[in-house]
Amino acid sequence: MAQHSLRILYGVLLLCIASQNPLVAQAAASSNRPIQIYITASGKDDSSPIPTLSELSGAIDKQAAKLTSLRSANAEKMRFALLVDASHSETKQASSIREAAAQLFQGLLEQGNEGYLLVFNEQMITSGKPLQLSEMRQALESVKPCGATAINDAIAFASQKLLDRHGNPETPRRVIFLISDGEDNASKIFLGEAEDIAIREGVAIFSLQTDTSEMGSSEARHARRFLELASLDTGGRTFRPKRVEEGVPLLLAAIHKQCVLDVVPPQVPDQKLHTFSIKSSEKNVQISAPARILLP
Repeated sequence: MAQHSLRILYGVLLLCIASQNPLVAQAAASSNRPIQIYITASGKDDSSPIPTLSELSGAIDKQAAKLTSLRSANAEKMRFALLVDASHSETKQASSIREAAAQLFQGLLEQGNEGYLLVFNEQMITSGKPLQLSEMRQALESVKPCGATAINDAIAFASQKLLDRHGNPETPRRVIFLISDGEDNASKIFLGEAEDIAIREGVAIFSLQTDTSEMGSSEARHARRFLELASLDTGGRTFRPKRVEEGVPLLLAAIHKQCVLDVVPPQVPDQKLHTFSIKSSEKNVQISAPARILLP
């Protein structure tokens, strides 16, 4: 009995020492299980390079994290939502946008993935279930561009209602594909709020920006920055082709080269979001990853 009490006392003392000694605490945290993070690399001229583990370094809450493995994400089934801008500003490109959306949807379905369609202006119309290509094409044929644009609201809805963690526990790879000029003039929430919702739900945003030649220069710059931030902070990519159809192969190449990174956090899991940063040692290569990750 005395020996048992001594062992308990010894264990309590070790815990107290660990809490005071950062080296001991770090050693304990290093035994954490790795978590999966989806990342995407971008290079020169819209290329989508495949990074190697040795060139990457990452940090959680500015503390170095151990990166243990890197592999292609293509072996994992993906559930996605295709968000198509049907506002008045897309009127002249409506037919090109429909065709690009159909090509993209078809390319995404080829590997056994499942996808929703969400058409939006200041309102949203969405499929209640994943669609086949023929169903998606039929739904788009009846769309006539009109009204203002609420991109942030559409991103938030897709993240919370279609691709949320709770509703898709067996599908960790969840992605929004957005086709829009990037001009938001009707959302009830700001971009930061929409990004935060996507990050909390573990959703990456890939986007295809339609032609912005009719926008003023400041509007065009804002639209480009809008889409860039939404993609960069969630682990996706954005492309700005001269013709919207030309961006489809670029977008498909980027998603096909998405990677899964296993990261061992230095912190003890606490069911909270923590800041995450990652970089490549390779020149002209940028890594897109969630700005915050959940430590389960």
